[in-house]
Amino acid sequence: MQIQTLLRIYRRTGEANALQMAENALQGMARGGMYDHLGGGFARYSTDTRWLIPHFEKMLYDNALLITAYLEAYQVTKKQVYADVARETCDYVLRVMQNEQEGGFYSAEDADSEGVEGKFYVWTIEQISSVLSKEEGDAFCALYGVTQTGNFEHNTNNLNLLGQKQEGKDLDWSVKQNPLIQSAHAKLHQEREKRIHPLKDDKQLTGWNGLMIYSMAFAAHVLSEDKYLTAAQKAAEFIHAKLYHGNTCTLLRRFREGDARYDGTLDDYAYLIRGLLRLYQTDFNEKWFRWALALQTTQDQMFWDDSEGGYFFTPLNPTVHVIVRSKDYMDEACPNGNSISLMNLLVLDMLTYDEAHAYRHRAEKLFRAPGGVVLRAVSAFHAFLHALDFYLDLVQQCAVILPPAHNTQHAPAHNTQHTNSPHAMRAALPFVDVM
Repeated sequence: MQIQTLLRIYRRTGEANALQMAENALQGMARGGMYDHLGGGFARYSTDTRWLIPHFEKMLYDNALLITAYLEAYQVTKKQVYADVARETCDYVLRVMQNEQEGGFYSAEDADSEGVEGKFYVWTIEQISSVLSKEEGDAFCALYGVTQTGNFEHNTNNLNLLGQKQEGKDLDWSVKQNPLIQSAHAKLHQEREKRIHPLKDDKQLTGWNGLMIYSMAFAAHVLSEDKYLTAAQKAAEFIHAKLYHGNTCTLLRRFREGDARYDGTLDDYAYLIRGLLRLYQTDFNEKWFRWALALQTTQDQMFWDDSEGGYFFTPLNPTVHVIVRSKDYMDEACPNGNSISLMNLLVLDMLTYDEAHAYRHRAEKLFRAPGGVVLRAVSAFHAFLHALDFYLDLVQQCAVILPPAHNTQHAPAHNTQHTNSPHAMRAALPFVDVM
C-alpha cells in the first residue's frame, strides 16, 4: 500500500524521490530472497535489511497486494521487469493456490516442511550440481549467488539476485532468458517438486479471495492474459455458489472441505465488492456489477453506524455474540475495510450515474468519520489516502459502446490498458440505434 501511495505522489506531483523510493522497494523485493525465483510468488517478509532471507511462509493476501503494486509500477514506468514479476506471481497463484475444480483461492503455504523452515526452497551446491550440467550449474550459481558455504542454515543457499545490484542500475530480469538459465530453472523446479511440500492452509476466505479476484482481473487487463480473467471469474463464481446466501444477500466468511460458516465481516464485503467492480471493468459482465450493488446495499444496512458514520467490523445482529462492535480506520497487514469501502462507494457513484449521488454522499460522511487521527498518524492510512486521491482527481473514463450481439469480454482495452492513472475506469453499454 505504501508503494502505491508513492506512485500516486509521483503521478500527481512529478516528485522523483517518491518514484525512486517505490522502485527501490519493488526491485529490492524482486531481486532478493523474499521472491521465489524458481516458482514465483513472494514470502511473507524479509528477516534482514538486505532482503536476503525471508520468513518463507507465502500468504494469499500479500501476493494479491504485491501483484497490484507491480502492475501499477509497470503502468507508471513502462519497465518490463514489473510486468514480468507480476506475471510470474500470478502464475504461481494459479498453479499452487487455486482450487482447480471449484475455483477458490487457498489462504497460505507454510514456511517449513519436514519441521525445517525453508527446507523446500533452499539448495546446497551439491544438490544443484547433481541435477544440472556443469555449464548450467556454473551459470546458475553465478547468477543466483550460490556458494559452497551458503547464505542460510547448514550451508544451504536461498536464491537471490543481490549480486546483480549496482548503484543507479535497474534490476535486469532479462538475464533469466539465457537458455542455460531457463534450462536450469526447468530442471531444478522439476526436482523441487519431488520434495515434501510445505503444508497448505486450504481454507478459502471470502475477503482474501476478493483481494485476489481484484488482482487477477487487473492483471488480465494490464497484461492481456485471458487465463487471469478466467481465474478471477472462477473465484467469483465459487464465492457466489459456496459463501453467499442469495435470499438474504449476505456473505459467509470461510469455506473448507465442504463446510461454509461464520458471518461475513466488513472486510469480506468490502474486498469482494472491490474485486467484483474490477472484474466488471475487465469483462463487462453486468452480473458482477449487479452483485456488487446488492452487496453494497447489504453492507450499508448491516454495518453502517448511523450515529457517527463509518462501518463496524461485525454485522448487526450477528449469529455469534460479540461484546463490542469495533470500528477501525487504520491499515494493518491488509488495507482497512472502511478505506476500501470509501473507494467502492466512489466507484459505484461513477458507474451508476446516480443523480442523487447517494454513494458519493455516504463516502463523504465516511471521509469525515476518522476525524483528526488521519493527520496524526497518516502513515497508517494508505488505503484512505488512495480513496482521497481518487476523490480529488479527474477520473479518466472510457465508455465502450458495443453492438448488441458483441461479446463484451473482448471489448477493446487499449484506451486504458497501459495508462499511468490508477483511476482509469471503463464501462460498456450496448449500442442503441435510435434512427
